[in-house]
Amino acid sequence: MSSINDILITVIFFGACQLYRPWETDLHYYLGLPIIVIVITGIVFYLVKFGKRDYVR
Repeated sequence: MSSINDILITVIFFGACQLYRPWETDLHYYLGLPIIVIVITGIVFYLVKFGKRDYVR
């Protein structure tokens, strides 16, 4: 559980670094944007998959 959260935090941090680096902005933006989209999709899927346990009782 914690390892998954650590991986998500690392990927989010890496993507954020790619987005906000002052040099080669366009290149890092186009590299970082898919990472952010994948992470957001993964978080939503994670919440839907594991969050339903709380609602279905």
